[in-house]
Amino acid sequence: MVGCEADGGLYAISHTRLAQGVQAQAVIDAWRMQALQAMGSTALPSTTPLPGLGLRPALTVYQASGNNPRGQAVQARWTWVQRDRDIYHWALYAPVIRAEMEEPFFDALQWQ
Repeated sequence: MVGCEADGGLYAISHTRLAQGVQAQAVIDAWRMQALQAMGSTALPSTTPLPGLGLRPALTVYQASGNNPRGQAVQARWTWVQRDRDIYHWALYAPVIRAEMEEPFFDALQWQ
């Protein structure tokens, strides 16, 4: 996992490699539920589909609201992408997520 704080947001990217025979969708679903629980959110996240652009895969961005570990209100945007046995997760957290924070973060993602 790598991350940084900039412009009032926390940006993070993480990766895991699945063991042979592990179902990726089950892992992604459990990861998403754990992320919701960590924020104290019980609502299912809304989604925004983003079409693939160039080398970037098509993405579904999940949107949720809850609280950070200090109990402060926070919004989140997440996406998970599977590629072979690898799962990649992009996350953005901020008190208020503005388009100028979200769009460059997700639009710049590309496979190399």
